[in-house]
Amino acid sequence: MSRAIWKYEFEITAIVQAYDVPKGSMPVHVEMQGRHLCMWMDVNTAADKDERSFVIIGTGHPVPDDAAYIGTAQQGEFVWHLFEVIA
Repeated sequence: MSRAIWKYEFEITAIVQAYDVPKGSMPVHVEMQGRHLCMWMDVNTAADKDERSFVIIGTGHPVPDDAAYIGTAQQGEFVWHLFEVIA
C-alpha cells in the first residue's frame, strides 16, 4: 500500500461538489486556505477511485438527512461545516 495525504479544495457554495477519491480514504483535517475550504485526506494512492460528494453548510442552515459530518472551518465571522453526502 502506498499512503499519502491529499488535499481537496472546495468553493464556498451550497452546491454539492464531487471528487474521485481513492477507496478507503479518511478525512484528517478541514481548514480554510485562502478563499477555499480545504480537506486533507489520508489516501491509498494505489486504490481504485470512487466518486464521493461533499457539501458545505453554513451555521444555522439545514443539514441534509443523508449527510455525514467531516469537519468545521472558520472564515472571519463565518463558520463553515463540511459534510459528505451519503447516497
